[in-house]
Amino acid sequence: MTYKEFFDSTDLIGSPAALRQQLRMDGYLFLRNVIPKDELENVFQDVRTEIAKANWLQNAEISSDLTANTSLACVEPEPEFRKVYDRVYFLERFHSLPHCHSLKAVISDALGISDLLPHPRPIGRLIFPVNPEGDNFSTPAHQDYWALQGSPDTVTVWMPLHDCPMENGSLMVAKGTHRDGLYDYKLALGAGGVEVRDPLTDSWRCGNFAAGDVLIFYTLTVHKALPNLTNRMRLSVDCRYQSARDPICELAFNLKGEGYDWEDLYSNWESESLRHYWLPLQVPQVPYSPKYYARRDELALDEGAIGNKAAVSTLQRLVRFGRDDSVRKRAAAILATFDS
Repeated sequence: MTYKEFFDSTDLIGSPAALRQQLRMDGYLFLRNVIPKDELENVFQDVRTEIAKANWLQNAEISSDLTANTSLACVEPEPEFRKVYDRVYFLERFHSLPHCHSLKAVISDALGISDLLPHPRPIGRLIFPVNPEGDNFSTPAHQDYWALQGSPDTVTVWMPLHDCPMENGSLMVAKGTHRDGLYDYKLALGAGGVEVRDPLTDSWRCGNFAAGDVLIFYTLTVHKALPNLTNRMRLSVDCRYQSARDPICELAFNLKGEGYDWEDLYSNWESESLRHYWLPLQVPQVPYSPKYYARRDELALDEGAIGNKAAVSTLQRLVRFGRDDSVRKRAAAILATFDS
């Protein structure tokens, strides 16, 4: 695969019109040193503590070390992964990070809005190194709009919680793909279970991240993760933002399927300020449409039944989030044939 380095838009910070123009032109912004180091370090240490408790780290006593215990490697949505991920998700600082003042100011400028709404469900990525003798579960090329829906003006912000060079599995984007609508996809291993069919040759942009750097892109912009070729974990956060006047998919406010609700999540938080912060805004909500992933699920059940291993990630998701018992049982039975 060929790629070029990100265009660094850091010098455009403080010039809203220039930021908006750059985002609209390329579909992404790569910005350095946006998140204050101390704020990011607090989140990093909270997350690292939880994965250390799970014995995912070899040198748990060294506060900055992320050397992975690969004997316990697992991926979303496997049960052993979710046990640790859920503990991370309950961290108050994890949910406070998307509300970082300097980050919100940059995004408001880039979108040209004054009513910025951070989505209340950030996503943590806890990525083990790739097993050179196993399958590659690095996040494949995809568009966030398939899952997020709502307004196409919504943006995702990706930020590592530590220095993240390309070999550690940093994110890359396909320049200009936000203008092409929805891409066709095929089954693939990794988060989401599908990847864009088009190789998008010559469109890919990538680079090394330092702690505090962020990548902002539209939910229609195709993006993917490089494989983590180091011996270290990669810890990162995905956040989404939009105008509070634009429609948002109802799932953005819904923890259904996670096994807990908002009151559970808030149970050990010290502050009240972020609890249900979106309610006074009366954001227009639209129903979730299953159409974007319906074909994926059908493909996974059909292709998995004839031994296509690319169906595994989707089958795992169907076991956990399947629409009914029959689908969950069918997916579990197919997965069992791969295990055997």
